[in-house]
Amino acid sequence: IVESGGQKILLKHNYRSEPALVTFYNALFAEIMGNSSEEYEAQFEELKMRGATPDVTPKIEFYFKALPEDDQLIIEEDGELATAVEAEAFAIRQLVEEMVNSDKYLIKGGAGARRPNYEDIAILLRTASNQLYYEKALRVGEIPYTLSTVQSLFLEAPANDIYNFLQLLLFPDDKLAYLALLRSPFAYLSDDTILLLLDQWEGTPFVHQPARALETAKFMATKELFERLQELAKTETVANLVSFLWYEGGYRNHLLRDSRYQVYLEHFDYLFELAVTYDRRGEGLVEFLDFLRPRLGGKERLDDIDPLKAIEQGVKILTIHKSKGLEFPIVIVANIGTTPSARSKPGWHEVEIDDELLLLPNHMPPIGNKRNLLYERDREIEKAMESAEMKRLFYVALTRAESHLLLFGTQNRSNLGEKGAQQNFLALFMETVNKLGGAINLKQHPIEDISTDELRTSITQSHLDKTVTQMSKSYLEVKENKTPQRLTYSVSEYTKGEREGEGKPLPTLEGDLLIEQFSIAAPFGTWTHAIIQSGIERGVESFSEEELLALLPSEITRLHLSATNLATLSASALHLAEGFLQGKLYGELKRGNPLSFESEVPFAFRTEEGIVVNGVIDLLVRYEGEVKVVDFKTDAYLNPTLHMGQLNLYRQAMERLYNLPTSSAVVYLRDCKQTEWIS
Repeated sequence: IVESGGQKILLKHNYRSEPALVTFYNALFAEIMGNSSEEYEAQFEELKMRGATPDVTPKIEFYFKALPEDDQLIIEEDGELATAVEAEAFAIRQLVEEMVNSDKYLIKGGAGARRPNYEDIAILLRTASNQLYYEKALRVGEIPYTLSTVQSLFLEAPANDIYNFLQLLLFPDDKLAYLALLRSPFAYLSDDTILLLLDQWEGTPFVHQPARALETAKFMATKELFERLQELAKTETVANLVSFLWYEGGYRNHLLRDSRYQVYLEHFDYLFELAVTYDRRGEGLVEFLDFLRPRLGGKERLDDIDPLKAIEQGVKILTIHKSKGLEFPIVIVANIGTTPSARSKPGWHEVEIDDELLLLPNHMPPIGNKRNLLYERDREIEKAMESAEMKRLFYVALTRAESHLLLFGTQNRSNLGEKGAQQNFLALFMETVNKLGGAINLKQHPIEDISTDELRTSITQSHLDKTVTQMSKSYLEVKENKTPQRLTYSVSEYTKGEREGEGKPLPTLEGDLLIEQFSIAAPFGTWTHAIIQSGIERGVESFSEEELLALLPSEITRLHLSATNLATLSASALHLAEGFLQGKLYGELKRGNPLSFESEVPFAFRTEEGIVVNGVIDLLVRYEGEVKVVDFKTDAYLNPTLHMGQLNLYRQAMERLYNLPTSSAVVYLRDCKQTEWIS
């Protein structure tokens, strides 16, 4: 940057953290980062600090569990001893309860110091590999939390229950999906009833009814829900089907009934966003379930899915990387003893020579036990660079704290050794603390052993009393049964109420009969949009047959149309796409010297009612002083009033995003001259 004429600006003041914390950072990281001359090493300069907050006494604490002399499994009279990471997670849970229920960890409030809420506490992890232990500990303690990365999505019931319902929708003869549905919260049938229905199974669901009246009522309600879903599946997107089961199917209410289950509410955000991803790609329910099926029951991160959450409540659990740029009144840096898995040796090695990057493949055959001598030569430098990055990450983690900082770590076989300080936070921290001695203000605590019994949920008398008291209010006062307000919608869902009528007929297409015969209006529109998007991105206005077929949606591919029919549809889609790409409007948009010209732009917009609307803009053109939004329609009838709500929503969203005047228009691809801008 400096070589290109930029400047290096050092931010020497830390206005975020209390002075006691800044003093701790200065002592710790001056020792950790030292004065290395290597370019890849971070250089630390002493931070300046703000004034202290009245009535807030910062805490800097270290909770540590050493490796026991006998590292074998221990069985005691009161049960099996929990693992070290489980003991650490349990200690964090106890500490969080103490924070919100005592005056020991006061933080800055609006008019002085106050007790923290759950939302004021963040648990930071170097990697999410052990995240499930901390989730479980908080769930057992009925402590609400929110995640930056969900690992348990496919492990827990919500995704599995919704998958089984949708699986039965596609494959009505799937006996396992049928039985799982009947046992799920959608039906809640007893085991005895399910066994009887299993004996009567003939390959079709909802044929035989239970004998008992109460079970019959639940069975018939589930059957009705299934039949409604069957009708919706004929026209709705995958995201709308998932949303229907979550809200109108009652699954959200099931989770709200018990505070222990409410932590799973955000699983819907991830499932919905995942479904939206498949809708955007023009893929359907089959592909969506194909993705879910092999992952059910396993632990997997969805790094590519980052939903916009309508509400975030509770303790925040997130990776240090996700915490960059954020700040929290109380930071718990957990699991600092973890060491990331060693990277496997690559099949090649990257070498930069004269500003050119060369890829050198491994030797064939190996030279001794070495597959690539250049990789072995540079290996120590790469390790040193990884160690430098670890130190920077440790700095990021600790400096997120505003008032209190707590570190938790347990020793194990993998984080000990001479090179431990180059690989994990725990060894690095302990080595540095030992060097500094009494020069830093650090209070240390042991992490105590616990039994696995303490990690299990149990229904105590106090819990029963609390539940009965809460339920009694509902019995004493009859209230109107209100449907919970949905917090996320697609654009088509949100504006659907404004659509009615047909309008003026537009020019017909050669493929109209096929579109009607195979009910493929939606995928045909997706295909046309994809052709236009390809033309905009590549700067072309005509396409070969191979290029068109490469963009064919899977819904049409699965029909196995004859070559003649496929050619007819292809010609119709190309006719519409070329009509825009070679038309007057497209030329005018390009001649306006746009700053950006983007197609298929996803967005999320929060309305004044607090509802989050997700959508995709067909064409977004941004100029110096204005923004233009174009929405393509392959409709057979001209009626702009049908789409006013959608256009207004796009316009409001982009005006808020860019703070520029925005106009929107619907373009009927059957007649591109029919364009009216709304501003």
